[in-house]
Amino acid sequence: MTDATDHATRNRRLLLAKQLHAHALDHSGYGSVLDKMIAVHNFHNAVEITLRAIALEHEVRVERELAERRAPPHGPELARGRL
Repeated sequence: MTDATDHATRNRRLLLAKQLHAHALDHSGYGSVLDKMIAVHNFHNAVEITLRAIALEHEVRVERELAERRAPPHGPELARGRL
């Protein structure tokens, strides 16, 4: 990806996080249990998207490494006890 594409992707992610945060704020003020659940869910998603954008911006870990980390050990790695 080019730098312009990277910045556009980052900006889209941060804009989505901002929209989720605003939506959560709306629901947090309504008072019903369902609205509070929606608010918590949206706040969680906003934080997760923001942290991922920051991590990718600073090259903390690439997306592929994150997916590989989640995969459970199998085959020889499991037999050798390497986790």
